[in-house]
Amino acid sequence: MVTGHIAAFGTDSGLTPGLAAGAVMALTITNAATRVGSGYFADRFGSKRYFTIISLIQGVALGALYYTGSSPALLWLTAAVIGWNYGAIFTLFPALCVQFFGSGAQNSNYGLLFTAWGIAGFFGPFSGGFLRDMTGTYITPFIMASALGFLALILVLINRPPAPKEA
Repeated sequence: MVTGHIAAFGTDSGLTPGLAAGAVMALTITNAATRVGSGYFADRFGSKRYFTIISLIQGVALGALYYTGSSPALLWLTAAVIGWNYGAIFTLFPALCVQFFGSGAQNSNYGLLFTAWGIAGFFGPFSGGFLRDMTGTYITPFIMASALGFLALILVLINRPPAPKEA
């Protein structure tokens, strides 16, 4: 949702289109950079611990996003943090999927996970735009995205791997 709306949010907040587009650039650069960087952090701290950290940071960043729109530097910084965390998910999901369910179920489970990501990739921007149009502001979609980030954090903290199946 953020990738599809951050430039429009910046212009809604009073930035020029060029400055608002800088937020898209910051988000996409860190999104790409984290694909390598997050592998290092996951190896160093553990995939679940790193996922917990990025879920917490993402929830905070999404909640703060609305308040950064009128400052190019703050918007770009917040967009960079959101991009980093978003990209980190692509590094962590395959590893966590194997750690959680085992390698025997990796293909089907990761296929389902990636399908869910694709569905969210459609409904997230659509929902964000719908809520923006209905309310005239981006605060509602950003707060809802923040709440979903915190929900992800809670789910990461409470979920345990399923018991191994008996042969």
